[in-house]
Amino acid sequence: MQSKQRPKVLGMIGSDQKRYSFLVKGGEDLRTDEHVQRIFRGFNRSLATLKPNQGSRLAVFSVVPIAVDCGLIEWISNTVSVRTLLEDDIVSLENRDLRTAAKEAIFLTRAARVHMYTVLHGSPPSTDSVPDFVRFPKAADYLRAFVQVSNEGARQSQLMQESVSNSYLLQMRIMRLCMSPRSFLMIRNRLVRSLVVNCVAGYFLGIGDRHLDNILIDLKRLTIVSVDFGYSLGSSMGLPVPELLPFRFTAQFQHLLSPRDTTQVTKAELELAFLSRGARSRVCHCLLNRRCLSS
Repeated sequence: MQSKQRPKVLGMIGSDQKRYSFLVKGGEDLRTDEHVQRIFRGFNRSLATLKPNQGSRLAVFSVVPIAVDCGLIEWISNTVSVRTLLEDDIVSLENRDLRTAAKEAIFLTRAARVHMYTVLHGSPPSTDSVPDFVRFPKAADYLRAFVQVSNEGARQSQLMQESVSNSYLLQMRIMRLCMSPRSFLMIRNRLVRSLVVNCVAGYFLGIGDRHLDNILIDLKRLTIVSVDFGYSLGSSMGLPVPELLPFRFTAQFQHLLSPRDTTQVTKAELELAFLSRGARSRVCHCLLNRRCLSS
């Protein structure tokens, strides 16, 4: 697979003659992922005390650490990453330059770095050659930009970059998966409720590294599936460029709710998940009591 650790998919035939697939991942300690899944199960048990139609659940899967640097992860079928969904129409483009331009129009990675370069140096980089800074900015560059730019300036820059991109791509992609407007509304509500619960759980556990390849959509259950918990319990704050945001709720996810108001749609689910005393105490108990992690 095309990722940092180059994991491999391993298929096994069980005693029931069914095929089970696992992701063999090396180079990382999966014990953190295993603990996060156990806490997720405790979170779900607390949410299950609510009415079935008033709350979503966290997607859980098996994680089997074999050694401190390798292990097995249950393969989740019928899922696709949000990045893959957004890039679905791009991969069909034959021209490489068109594919690159289309990806930049969605993710704005280079645009953000060019803007940071302009802030630090007073002028944009030359169009003749792209400096290494624009391609691979260092932690010191981020720190300088963080010091020099005010909160309002950063907010205006973010709004400007979002204005030149299509923030409705995820909504349009989900609509194409639906058979009717009614089915779209049902699917959208399920996805949003699932997203909110995942955001709350990620906030509780300090889960970072929430890029679009680590956020999956289960096309069968129509829910959000979070994967890869290497940066959990606030460990992402210790990175050279610390992650300051508690969870990911960017324009693509917000505009999935359009034209309805984001606050109105998410408020009820937030009250059930975040303000639920039972769910909150269960998570805290799991964090403080190691016996809960082994249950």
